[in-house]
Amino acid sequence: MFVRNACLCLILSSIPASEGLKTGTAASKALLVGVTTGSGAEGGSEIITIDPRDGKAEKVGRLVPPKGHKLVQAQDLTWSTDSKHLIVTQLGFDDKDEPHTWIDWVEPSSLKIERSTAPTPGVLDSFCWDGQGRLLATLGNARPMKLLAIDPETGARTETATLEARLWVRSLVWKAAGSELWALHTRTTELDYDALVKLSPKDGAVLQIVKLDMREMATALALDRRGEFVVAGDKGGWFHLDAATGKTERSKAELEFRVNGLVVGR
Repeated sequence: MFVRNACLCLILSSIPASEGLKTGTAASKALLVGVTTGSGAEGGSEIITIDPRDGKAEKVGRLVPPKGHKLVQAQDLTWSTDSKHLIVTQLGFDDKDEPHTWIDWVEPSSLKIERSTAPTPGVLDSFCWDGQGRLLATLGNARPMKLLAIDPETGARTETATLEARLWVRSLVWKAAGSELWALHTRTTELDYDALVKLSPKDGAVLQIVKLDMREMATALALDRRGEFVVAGDKGGWFHLDAATGKTERSKAELEFRVNGLVVGR
């Protein structure tokens, strides 16, 4: 019995402990960090990394929701200003099946949720730091959606604009070159195709619409370290996007996860 237990301990000790999300290296900074819709009996979403060059994805770990929450999924994520936490917006449903969201501050190396805001009605999504140091987001479980500025310390929300009713925004991206705010629109009745939409940072007005050449629904948009747009699709596709034409190039790699949000690694 002693020998068997000793062997078991030796085997367990040889299995490397999970290191969570790695940061601070050239390799980690070249990757994108994503959140998924989640799966499995435990609920909650996965944190993954994606190599933007070829779409190769690896699972880092799961964000386990608090007890009592069911059907919880992360909508989007970004980094805190000091890069010490991932700021994640989480979606859940109450007993009447009404959506509510809250913000979690996640320690990246352990994926431990260190603090959370209280749940509030509606779907909070599309985190994005703008050129003024504001954390932008969208809010709405119906159209028209609202454009918000979020206090990154408290989660307090300030409405800055109402978006056009035809838009359904899944991601916001700030392009420092030109100080441009771009949004990923997922098809609606009024605008029946996925599109890259340039918005006015001041009032959310539509400045430009670029139809995406994709055969699957776009779920998340990001700019990689090279300043190039990349898009995740709902059928496992990973696409490089020409913002001028809307043409996309699908990677040979297939995503095993449905990606809700993306941010550049640290």
